[in-house]
Amino acid sequence: MGDAKAAKQHEKRSYDDEISSKNQIADMLSQAFRDGEPMEVLIGNQVTLFFSEIEGEPVVPAEGAENTTAEMSTNIDYLKKHEFLWLDSLEPEEGNELVEKHPDVPLTLRFFHGMTTLEGVTRFVSKVALAEGRVLKLAFPEKLGRFRQRRHYRVRTIVQALPAISVQTKTLPATAVKMVDMSIGGVGIASDLKADQLPLDTPVTLLIQVSGEPDLSIKGKVRSTCPAPRNLVRSGFLRKGEIRFGIQFEIPSAAVEKIVNQMVGRLQQIYLASRRRDEPEPARKAPSGKAQALSEALKQKQAKKGWFS
Repeated sequence: MGDAKAAKQHEKRSYDDEISSKNQIADMLSQAFRDGEPMEVLIGNQVTLFFSEIEGEPVVPAEGAENTTAEMSTNIDYLKKHEFLWLDSLEPEEGNELVEKHPDVPLTLRFFHGMTTLEGVTRFVSKVALAEGRVLKLAFPEKLGRFRQRRHYRVRTIVQALPAISVQTKTLPATAVKMVDMSIGGVGIASDLKADQLPLDTPVTLLIQVSGEPDLSIKGKVRSTCPAPRNLVRSGFLRKGEIRFGIQFEIPSAAVEKIVNQMVGRLQQIYLASRRRDEPEPARKAPSGKAQALSEALKQKQAKKGWFS
């Protein structure tokens, strides 16, 4: 699998800067969990990309318990210990077999944080079986390399303002699906469609409608499939059993690229506006005794001048 070669390749990567603070790394991983940010995983020096997401620490039944199957949780406090990292099983499935067969081969994790790309190296430690699938226990990354410019800024959609989108192939008529996220490079969609209805590398035609922007008909190819991410199911955004498909755009001209950029920008505005509405207003600090006394003195002075009459 090229263990030494993969490690040397990583060492030669030219990052804009590196993050070695364990607390900062834990904060960024926690944010990726909260945002449902997908993880790209490279095994050794292979070029095939596998996909996953950060998970909470599984709850393992006590010895002798009636239920012997571990269950997932949303508890990510374990990241503060800087010891390990839990990932959902890899997609496509053969990635899990490779990782378990070659536990000493470095795994490169890549994810996005704002407008930057973060990348770190870890190793497989163990796995825990669940009622459905498994989770992988990995070593906590020693450091993260950061690229200031992410390749394609991916914007999440919100339930209150979902764009209209349909997908069509030679054998599949135009079918409405749900947009999960979008970037200049492609779009994530989710649907009850089966994986064999949209196999990898299938050419597709998408019709995308974003409020305030011109409709966009664009071609692309299916590049990834995976079950609906658990965090999106827990939040109610997706349903259990749905499949997320990653579609890579084929952008034929600068004019089409401009429309895609405008759509991504508009979706970003909608998403940020929703985040601001959801954030609680920070509590105002009670004025100190000195500040309170000065305020009262000013009011009395202004009252004598008739400002409050």
